[in-house]
Amino acid sequence: MSTEQAHKRRSRVSLVIGVPIVLVVVYVLGVGPVTWLVGISDPSDQTIGLLYTLYAPLFWLHDNIAWAENFLDWYSELWEPY
Repeated sequence: MSTEQAHKRRSRVSLVIGVPIVLVVVYVLGVGPVTWLVGISDPSDQTIGLLYTLYAPLFWLHDNIAWAENFLDWYSELWEPY
């Protein structure tokens, strides 16, 4: 395998590993701006239902894993409008 082929392979592997990690981080951290938007607006029941569905995995983590509950509570409080 040439050096260029090895570099391309490493780049692909990095992309395949890196993109899902970034997407998960953005998904989890996205709960903060959503908390803020819900706090400053009057969302419809349909919107609230959509958000509950979208963030159901985080609600499950919050309800079942202590460190996730602590983190999500702390992070959400940072975004709560006062």
